[in-house]
Amino acid sequence: MSIGQVLIAARQRVGLTVREVSEDTRIRESIIRSIERDDFAGCGGDFYARGHIRAIARAVGADPRPLTEEYDTAQRVRELAATSTFATAGQARQRERLAGGHRTAGVNWTMVLTVLVVLAVRWPATSLSSAATGLRRSAEYLPSPGGRRAPAGPARRAGR
Repeated sequence: MSIGQVLIAARQRVGLTVREVSEDTRIRESIIRSIERDDFAGCGGDFYARGHIRAIARAVGADPRPLTEEYDTAQRVRELAATSTFATAGQARQRERLAGGHRTAGVNWTMVLTVLVVLAVRWPATSLSSAATGLRRSAEYLPSPGGRRAPAGPARRAGR
């Protein structure tokens, strides 16, 4: 029997509904139904799936240990299958590259990131220095407090 089938049988044996198990475990009914169909995708990862299996098993009076061990075994089989598929695809790409005798040209992301960091550091410094210069020049033309004129700037002195 699968994990879901064991949990369904145990739940029915003690006469509990999915709602009652949900209230007891604080696991959403939809997740309990999915687990009973051996669909663990909605659990949010292996850690949570094991926890849900344990909690549901305890709530319905089943031993959680063999169920979590079965889950771990099934996950290892899935991971090995996925790994071998990716390894085969990776080996095929490597063979294609070697057969072609050339390395594919890609973007040098380190260089791109370095240029962006340099621009990010230089841009504000340049903007602040030009803004400060602009403020000093505009202050030369502002009237001073008390009605006195501010001293003439370099442009006014040249005109005298």
